[in-house]
Amino acid sequence: MTRGQLRIAERQQLRSRIREERAIDGVGLTDWLYAYTAAAEYFSGLPLLDTPRPEFGTLATVKWPELMGTPGYYTERGRRFDSVVKYLSGGDVPLRLEGLLERYVQNLNPRDPGPGRPRNSRVTPTHGTSPMISTRARDRTT
Repeated sequence: MTRGQLRIAERQQLRSRIREERAIDGVGLTDWLYAYTAAAEYFSGLPLLDTPRPEFGTLATVKWPELMGTPGYYTERGRRFDSVVKYLSGGDVPLRLEGLLERYVQNLNPRDPGPGRPRNSRVTPTHGTSPMISTRARDRTT
């Protein structure tokens, strides 16, 4: 194996380790929760993202489980939702269902957090700018 081939192999190995670890920061967690809730809204037909708290609590803890079922006891809609969540979380990983049992309803979050709760401060990308622009960078331009 040449040096160039060795470096390529090392880079591929590093990339696969990073993919396996799936480190999640605050932005990644926010994206995860939004994708989870968007999928839940799509499969249930309930307006989960647009319902503010405290009404959201009733929707998420009463109506949503009735339509979707619970992990291990899904309705047809729930099985489709679980399939999406499985791939959002990296596939059929060990302890996936156990973790989902603990956070099944808690992972649901509305866009509007309700009175007295901070809103997500991420900047929406426009004209090819990065979605990862920090609020500090935005504040410097104003």
